[in-house]
Amino acid sequence: MVPFRHKILKKEKRAELEQSPSNQIDTNATFTKKANKWYFGYKGHVGVGLGSKIIRKRAFITASVSDSKEFLNRQSGDEKSVLADKGSPNKILKKLYNYLGIFWGVLDKANKNKSLSKTQKKCNKKLSKVRAGVEHVFGYIKERFGFRKTGYKNKKRNGFKFDMSCILYNINRVNYLTKKAI
Repeated sequence: MVPFRHKILKKEKRAELEQSPSNQIDTNATFTKKANKWYFGYKGHVGVGLGSKIIRKRAFITASVSDSKEFLNRQSGDEKSVLADKGSPNKILKKLYNYLGIFWGVLDKANKNKSLSKTQKKCNKKLSKVRAGVEHVFGYIKERFGFRKTGYKNKKRNGFKFDMSCILYNINRVNYLTKKAI
């Protein structure tokens, strides 16, 4: 009974804050649980070109939105291969992509009652090495632009900062690729 009552109080508090906003509390941010740890805020997603590491698509969402729901929004539509982490896959999409001739490089996820086979673990390890390119993008944005935590108290401002960080990353990446080609 106590957790349920606690949720009601949170909804009442949220409604109160929508009527008279606070400078200290972000009413747009939401909670999510990952590896038995709770997080509050937002998530940034990017779709990156495999060879160039240029950001082709980006999304900035609240923390409670599932990665699998954002999976299709991160794609441009002309991909020859798709690589993603364990939170994204679904069996129907896998069959569809294979039918369309698009390489499905989404990491396999263990079920509650069945762990991954040795082959699946080996395949995940190979795919992770390729997927590291996306993690380099986030590392660059965090280090160069200080985007480790959101600094504003609403989604629009934080989303704008994320978008600008992605644009600046792409400018720096194109500059690097141009110098490398010369």
